[in-house]
Amino acid sequence: LAFFCALTVLVITPQSASAWWACGHHVVANLAYDQLAPKEQKALIDLLKHHPRFALDFNPPETVKNDPEAVDRWRIGAAAYWPDVARKFPTWSRSKWHYQLGAAQTIGDPAKLNVPKSPGPLPPGASLATQDLHIEQAILLCRQVALDVKRPKPERAVALCWLLHLYGDGHQPCHAGSLYTVD
Repeated sequence: LAFFCALTVLVITPQSASAWWACGHHVVANLAYDQLAPKEQKALIDLLKHHPRFALDFNPPETVKNDPEAVDRWRIGAAAYWPDVARKFPTWSRSKWHYQLGAAQTIGDPAKLNVPKSPGPLPPGASLATQDLHIEQAILLCRQVALDVKRPKPERAVALCWLLHLYGDGHQPCHAGSLYTVD
């Protein structure tokens, strides 16, 4: 039911969902959040509170401040959208992370096409500071970081935001692949 409600909202309000942005990321993150047990939901929210920009970027709007469950759901959505907010800050911006390199589909003679090669596996030594990763590599990296309880919680919280964001981006055709033609 939640899926169909979210889909209906996205279809009848294309202006607010333009391309994806905040609305789409909030919806995808909350659908995933709903699949978790309450203990897992609490663990995610607790980890998110360690985000280096939590006090600045995760303040819920007045409309939900008096409902703790709504605040948590809003924060999970904000976490999924946060990497787009982070584009304003060179320290956090990772422009290549948002899309996959290579062709999802080709039309015509492959010898005449100039298709970039797939980026391949996660490079050794990659970190959250590595700029030159693409979506698949970034997901692998962020998953490792978020699940590694030996890492600092602020680092894990940033990785969590990226995971939520990239799973949403990965479901968009313009982020997940490209069409190359001779024309």
